[in-house]
Amino acid sequence: MTLTPCCHAESAQQIDAPVDSPSLLAAVPEHPVFQFVGGRSGQQVSWRLVAANHREVGRSAMPFASVEQATLAIKYLQGDRVNFEKTYSSTPDHRWHWAVMFGGEVLAISIRSFDRRLRCVMAAERFLDLAASARIAADTAIRPKWGASGSGTNF
Repeated sequence: MTLTPCCHAESAQQIDAPVDSPSLLAAVPEHPVFQFVGGRSGQQVSWRLVAANHREVGRSAMPFASVEQATLAIKYLQGDRVNFEKTYSSTPDHRWHWAVMFGGEVLAISIRSFDRRLRCVMAAERFLDLAASARIAADTAIRPKWGASGSGTNF
């Protein structure tokens, strides 16, 4: 496929690169990824699940003492989802949150609220679907803690 930029004719150039070339697709992940957050100098570690579109889908409900413990929790979450219980709660301003539980213990939580219960239910199902096939990213093992000062985010 040949692409010609929409600019002045005298400066137009031909770009000969197939749309599916590896160099163009390398930056786009094909699968969801579990990433670790924290872990610096004795900090506890949490995980988050990031979809292929780079949006966070869910996160661990509790921190872990090490990356190894967080990894075990992820692998457990990727196991038999039939035994997981999904719970939905509403806030005073009528927003919805989901949580995935097992044996009364919360394993994962939503990262945002939803305006409708149905959307919240769908998001919890999507989280479990993505978690089942997500890889654990070794190259992103240490990231700033959520809401750390200067991070610009306050999750």
